[in-house]
Amino acid sequence: MSWTNTAVIQAPAATVWNIVSDVTSWPDFLPTMQRVTRVDQGPLRLGSSAMVKQPLQRSALWTVTDYEPNTSFVWESHRKNITMTGIHIVKDLGHCCENTLCLEVKGTGARFAKTTMGFMFQRVLVSESKAFARYALQRKAITDGDITERDWKRG
Repeated sequence: MSWTNTAVIQAPAATVWNIVSDVTSWPDFLPTMQRVTRVDQGPLRLGSSAMVKQPLQRSALWTVTDYEPNTSFVWESHRKNITMTGIHIVKDLGHCCENTLCLEVKGTGARFAKTTMGFMFQRVLVSESKAFARYALQRKAITDGDITERDWKRG
């Protein structure tokens, strides 16, 4: 079972990738993340792990199982009878980029998860996609000198 959301973001792929790959910053702008704590140090890479706390869920360990620098990463979390896989892809389109978020659920509990949580999974992906776009546009505006970091933090 899988759910996907793709958004075109009017910001450079490098800007979006820096945001997507900085998983510990996600709680600063993603309403679907309460806490992301890296287990290891340094840049995100194959084998990196993080404890992720999301609303209405227990903390879960997510581990990077595939990593393509500046382009994509895949991470997985194993829970009782399901494996959740998060796929993040940033595709450079020249003047802008495409940000794709995908959630796959596999295992004996996948059908139950789809029935009870499928609508929520899609809403979460849409919400996260919009938040990534907003944050990337704010970061681009700061980089371009259109606003200052202080102005951005004041809202």
